[in-house]
This record gives sequence, structure tokens and C-alpha cells, in this order.
Amino acid sequence: MSFSRDVKIELCQKELPECCKKAFISAIIKMNSSLGISNQGMSINISFENVTIIRYVYEALKEMYQIKTQIVVSKQMGLKKNNVYTLKIVDKAIDILNDLKLMDNFEIRSDIAFEYISKQCCRRATIAGCFVAAGSVNSPQKANYHLEIQSNDKQYLENLLRVIEHVNKGTVGICVIPWCACVNCCIINARKIPRINVKVFAVFAIVRHFHYLP
Repeated sequence: MSFSRDVKIELCQKELPECCKKAFISAIIKMNSSLGISNQGMSINISFENVTIIRYVYEALKEMYQIKTQIVVSKQMGLKKNNVYTLKIVDKAIDILNDLKLMDNFEIRSDIAFEYISKQCCRRATIAGCFVAAGSVNSPQKANYHLEIQSNDKQYLENLLRVIEHVNKGTVGICVIPWCACVNCCIINARKIPRINVKVFAVFAIVRHFHYLP
């Protein structure tokens, strides 16, 4: 198991207050989902290879919105042939997007609704959700210890940088590197972050928020 995978599983095993859970799920849906339109209406499709993550998202959405949905398992194309777990949400899809501040007047938002994450705990949950959905981090034992979060939505990443800088008061080394015309990567130099425990994953080290951990 990779260090990133281990960290993401640990994140999805933590109990969060409802406000943080919504911020966490909102970031996951924004960073790793697609929308579909059919005769049933709009649907939200969320896919992960990690069954722990998809089960967490499923249970959180079911608890918050009482939706009826299921997880579909398929095989990844290519050499790896890993299982891919997809959660397709048709029931209340638009209501969910509106409530999580991902849609406004039937348009998908590219920014972060800062009024929705006014509390520090919710900002931290947003960072954690982005990491779970589209991030990676290598072990603190490696020389180039750092965390990356990738997205094809430049405005959202720029907003995410503002959130990270706000919770860290500008003390973390951050840069944005364009990989190509439509993809950007937020790279955070975790070497500059004081660490309490090597095993404490980088996201919580970055946000200096340890009370989620035992």
C-alpha cells in the first residue's frame, strides 16, 4: 500500500461534524466527479479505485440527503485491470450540488464558496477533501517530501491556494506548475512544515490541525 493511499484511507475513517463533512464531500465531488444528463435527469458520477473512499462518500451522502443509489464495480482498462468503484447519483443530484455550493442558478461553479467555509475547520476539511480526490503525497522519509493536488480547473486551484495560505498564514511554500494548457498542479513543500509525527499525513500537517487524529 502506498503512503498516499494509506493517508486517504485514514482520512475517510475520521468522524467529522456535519459542516466539515459537507465541505469535505463538496471538495471530493468538485475534484473527482462528472455530470451526466439522461431521461432520468442530471446525475453525479463519482469513481475511485479505492473502495474505502467510495464507501465513505456513499455513506456520507446517504446520511446527509437520504438518497437512493448504489456502487457499480467495473474493471479498469489497460494493464493494471484494477477494480473501479462508481457511485451514480440521480436522486436529488441538483439539490445536492446546490446545497454543497457547487452549482448556482443551474451553472456549475468554478470557484470555492468562501462564505460556505467561513470556519477554519471547514477550510481544513476542504483541503483534505481535495487531497483525497486528486492529491498525492510521498513519505516523509523521502528526500523530496511534498504534496500535490491536480485539477483541470485553474480558478478552483487558485481559490484552493488562498484557502491553504489563509489557514497557514502564508508560512507554507506553495507553487503552481502548469503541466499543459489545461492542467495545473498545486505543489506544497512539506519540508517547510513542522511535523509532530512522521505518520501524521501531510494534509493535516499543512493545516496544523491534529485533533481529527487519535
